[in-house]
Amino acid sequence: MKRRRQNRGFTLVEVMLVVVIIGVLAALAMFGVRRYLAAAKVSEAKQSMGVIARGIAMLTERTAKSEVLPLGGESATSTSVWCPECGGSMTCVAPQTVPAAKKYQPNNSGGQDFDQCCWRCVRFGISDPTYYQYRYSVEQSYLGPPLGGPDPGPTGVEVAAVGDLDGDGTLSTLTLAGTRDTQSGTIRFSTHIFVDNEHE
Repeated sequence: MKRRRQNRGFTLVEVMLVVVIIGVLAALAMFGVRRYLAAAKVSEAKQSMGVIARGIAMLTERTAKSEVLPLGGESATSTSVWCPECGGSMTCVAPQTVPAAKKYQPNNSGGQDFDQCCWRCVRFGISDPTYYQYRYSVEQSYLGPPLGGPDPGPTGVEVAAVGDLDGDGTLSTLTLAGTRDTQSGTIRFSTHIFVDNEHE
């Protein structure tokens, strides 16, 4: 007697189980890709901040020193003049608004965005689209301390990048603090970048 082989298909439960597994794997992959893309954007911002910091350090090296005689006239102290070719700009921002969930194409003409004198002073510019607003502040208007970051102090310098990567209105802020010796004109930046809401 011949046995008849029965062709059996998949049950509905088996098919649903496979669909659920594929859905979970797809969700994990999407999450991983989003995190990777956000990390790449943050890495780009950190690299740009490092370039700005190096430009500021070089500026302090080439900035002229002026001798200031006290009223008694017996001794002199040396003070640094910040960015003399720009009239002493103390805060520089570009672009003027924080890009939200999309890249911003800088307009580097007519003194706008990175064509401002204060950016030329530190020899920094971006011509490619960017997700971040970049800024540096000298002795004022620091972004990091109110968020729990380091305070550069009254003679300090702060480089910052601010972005809204996912467009929800919550800002991602990265700051790099530096202290400036007004006597020698040298500047020392921290080796750590403070980050608040990294992937926002």
